[in-house]
Order: sequence, then structure tokens, then C-alpha cells
Amino acid sequence: MSTDRHALPDVMRGLILAAGLSHQEAAVRSGVSPGSIAALCERIPKPLMTWLRLIAAVGGRLVITWQDQSWDIAMPRLPAAMLEREWSSWRTRRVVTTVNHLRHAEPKAKRSVLDERARSYAANEEARLRERLTLMRTACKELDGSHRSSGLRAALRLVVSKVGLKAEELTLLSGTSLSACQLALGELQDGRLATMHRLCSALGARLMIALPYARIDVAICPPGDWRPGMATAEVADDHEEKPLSGFRSARDNQNRSGLSHEEMLLLYDQGLSIGEIARRASVSRQRVHKLAMDNGRTRRREQAREERVLAGREALGLV
Repeated sequence: MSTDRHALPDVMRGLILAAGLSHQEAAVRSGVSPGSIAALCERIPKPLMTWLRLIAAVGGRLVITWQDQSWDIAMPRLPAAMLEREWSSWRTRRVVTTVNHLRHAEPKAKRSVLDERARSYAANEEARLRERLTLMRTACKELDGSHRSSGLRAALRLVVSKVGLKAEELTLLSGTSLSACQLALGELQDGRLATMHRLCSALGARLMIALPYARIDVAICPPGDWRPGMATAEVADDHEEKPLSGFRSARDNQNRSGLSHEEMLLLYDQGLSIGEIARRASVSRQRVHKLAMDNGRTRRREQAREERVLAGREALGLV
């Protein structure tokens, strides 16, 4: 990754936190599972990395905007080893195809002679193709104007169609497999690419593909199909306003506590979770929560949201 731009997982994590949301809350808004959101905040999924590599190959870069702020995303480099691997695969395909054609046309010719001629044809075609790809790179850089697309793959297809690139040529430009390029240019739906798009749309962020003289604004993406299933808690504090009475102990029923009110409030102010304070004091979470509210403490949910917003703005460089 280039070092002078922002890593995509850092920006996604910062946007979620700056909105004051937990992964669960972001999942409900975007219709994407919490696990997918958590993974996106840590690393770039393979389908998205492939798409970024293809965008980089045509001279584009991803920009995310949010509340009059924008972040250029660090694009993947195109390793020489990957490019050479695809060129080697291309040569093999060309030689095999040419040999089969020549054998059909000249059934009595020796195999060694056919192989030599096929390699010569492939070398000549490679020279012409490399020259064409140089022209394609220049054409991508010279695209101008403002455009719109419905999705991420649609944005890539828009660029490719305007310069006349084929899937095989895109493979040789990007070092990405031929099957991946065919999928990117042939599949109308974004599939797993939509995870980031849905999350950004739910957070009020917008995606844009920037080229030297052109830009492609990606339309808002509707939420996905994911919905909360079983009622599970991400953190113990989610239950502070509606505690589970089944956790009350015999000592709590006797209205006794292992800690004084002052000690419980001190632990609360130190940031200890309500569940842990209740365990140490052998009382219910409800009792700890009521004690904190009666003594003017900020609700943990509000406090957590404020902390998320601050952490998110710091991660995005807004403070």
C-alpha cells in the first residue's frame, strides 16, 4: 500500500466511531452482518482488494467523502511478479491456441516446427499488445468529465468501456486473474463488494472514483438483507437499563452489598463495567445503574457513544 494515503480499514473504523455507533448498530443501519463490518474495519476483503487493484490499473483511486471531509484511500500496488505471472499465462494460452490451429491446418508438420512457429507468433503479438496497452493507459489518463455509476463494478465498466479495454487486456494491466476480470466486467451485481458500499451509504459517506481529469460518483446503496436474529449482547453494558433479574444473588435479595455506595461509584467513575461492579458487590446490574443515575453519573451508553465519536474523529484526523 502507498504510505501517503489512508488505509481503507482505518477510514471505515473511524467513520463508524465518529457516528457514535457500535458494530451492532452499524449492522442494523446497513443491513450487513456485524462480523462483516468488524472484518472490514481490520482488513480489506479479497473481492474488494481485487476491485481496488483493477481501479488502480486504469489510473483511478478511491475517495470517500463525509461531512465536507474527504479521504484518499491507499490503493494496492501492482507487483511485478503478479504482472509477469499473467503475461506468462497469456503466452501459454497463445502458444497452445496457435499450435492447435497449425496442427489442424498442417497435420503432417512436425510438433517441434509448430511449437517454434507458435512461439514466434506469440512474441510478435505480445509486442503489439504491449504497445496497445501503453495507449490504453494514456487513454485512461485522458478521460475527462463527471460521471455517475450505480455501483463499484459499474464504475469500473464505465472506464473500461470508454477506452475499449477487454477483460484479457485488463488482466495484463492489473496482474489480476482472467476469471476475476471477466467477473468484474460481466457481473451486473456487486455481490460481496456491496458490503463497504452499503456501510458507507448508511453512515452518510459517499464513494467517488477519481481519475486525473475525471470523476465517477457512485450512487447511494440501499441496506442489505441482514437483520438481527437472536437477542445477543455485544457488551454487558447493553443491558444496564433492562438488566436480567435472573442474575440476582441471594445476598442481593437480602439487600446487602459487598461494597459501599462510595466504592461502587468510584469503580463506576474509573470506567469499570456495570456487570463487573455488580459481580464484585454481589448485587444486580440494575442496582448499580440506579445508584449511578441517582448520583448524577452519565449513562454508560451515552458515555460510550461520546468516547466512540472522539476516537473516530481522532482516527480520521478531524481533531
